[in-house]
Amino acid sequence: MTYITVFVLLSLVAWAYLIIADKLNIIDQPNDRSSHNYITVRGAGILFPVSVLFYLLFDQFSYNYFIIGLLLIGLVSFWDDVKGVRNILRFLVHLIAVTLIYVDVNLFTYSIPLLLLAYVLTIGWINAFNFMDGINGITVFYGAAILIPLWILADDSSFLGLIQIIMLSLIIFGFQNVRKRALAFCGDVGSVTLAYILAFLLICFMHRDQTFLYILILSVYGVDSVLTIFHRLFKKENIFQAHRSHLYQDMTSRLGYSHIFVAAIYGIVQLIISIITIYFIAPLSPAFQWLFGIFILLSLTLFYIIYKQKIEQATAL
Repeated sequence: MTYITVFVLLSLVAWAYLIIADKLNIIDQPNDRSSHNYITVRGAGILFPVSVLFYLLFDQFSYNYFIIGLLLIGLVSFWDDVKGVRNILRFLVHLIAVTLIYVDVNLFTYSIPLLLLAYVLTIGWINAFNFMDGINGITVFYGAAILIPLWILADDSSFLGLIQIIMLSLIIFGFQNVRKRALAFCGDVGSVTLAYILAFLLICFMHRDQTFLYILILSVYGVDSVLTIFHRLFKKENIFQAHRSHLYQDMTSRLGYSHIFVAAIYGIVQLIISIITIYFIAPLSPAFQWLFGIFILLSLTLFYIIYKQKIEQATAL
């Protein structure tokens, strides 16, 4: 089956979901913490796990535990979009799903401290990606900015077809979401499953190449998420409550930049960092890899702090 045929079939699924979700009232109601002010269909990101199932129909794939984890985390996330799910249940499902990845990739040969760190980073990544899905286009641009370097790392491996079909699904969803007024939002089912897929692929490549360096492929979201948590703790806010404190949200809501412009900036910056990481930093010795990796993270951190201060000063006037 050609990618054109897959593209057409996934497009039909995407547009059919819009109609069904509208009839079933699976919608996002704007509130005071939203970055939009109109009712919109939610959960269109269900296309991402569906695209993986499409991939399984036409290609062999040996990572069965990953597929089970994807279906589990996808079902719970979709139910969260429809009815809501308690935080403890969501966390347990994320824990189980991540464990299934580790079983498939054979990570339990690593030391316990390293495994604990991996759990924190992987579950943290999934939730960070979900929290960052707050403006039109950002999941599409940032998702593409991660898939492109993963595509490069995949070369001609068995992961190449999976990456390509996820990219197709991201483009299709982009037609609905990369707009001034989006036709549909990703929903938890989309952002969580996409983050899970990206985490799986990145873990596979990190394990294959025995390097921690590829974590820089997630650095822009990582820095924004971590520093926003510290910023909210400093302001004595409840970090578990919904908010609009991320840098990208300040850029749209407080500075008035368009959603698409900010989303594109996030994607472009991440893509540049990823390309530099793969082609210029990866060939260096481990010592220089750590040096340049720390330099990139500190640069992003400094930019975040300076820009946050300028936003606070500009909006205080």
